[in-house]
Amino acid sequence: MTTHTVSRRVLLVLAAFAAVAVSHSAASQRPALPADPVATFSILGYDPESGELGGAVQSRVFSVGNGVLWAEAGVGAAATQAIVDVVKAFETTKGRLAFRLQAALEAGQAAGGDTRGMQSAAMLIVKKDGGPWLHNDVVLRLQVDDHTEPITEMRRILTKRFPRG
Repeated sequence: MTTHTVSRRVLLVLAAFAAVAVSHSAASQRPALPADPVATFSILGYDPESGELGGAVQSRVFSVGNGVLWAEAGVGAAATQAIVDVVKAFETTKGRLAFRLQAALEAGQAAGGDTRGMQSAAMLIVKKDGGPWLHNDVVLRLQVDDHTEPITEMRRILTKRFPRG
């Protein structure tokens, strides 16, 4: 492994740790949000019991997952968003990380969501060697790229993939 690769991994880990740390303390320390945020919204999450790490996003933009969600098992996850507003559905929902992320998107939409409308939603979850194929870290990569109700459609697909939650 080159020094550049090691440095990149360290920076990604630090960035992911900072993002998670901010999300836990932001509720009591964050500044007021601009009036009526109108854009794409996302969440990053980590499940220490399963070791899964990932994120989910919804937007009026076509194929939002391709430009917002980034994750590497054993390194970290990032969502390229500008405003942090911790939606509590993630922390109070029990069960598999995918359904906790889904609950956060549903709560974000219920709170007003992207006021431009809905078109796409995506979810990415990684875990070292946790994917269904040999030496694969991707537990789940789900993209609903063009749908009138992308969050609802993502819930439908998640329930098919993980019928027992």
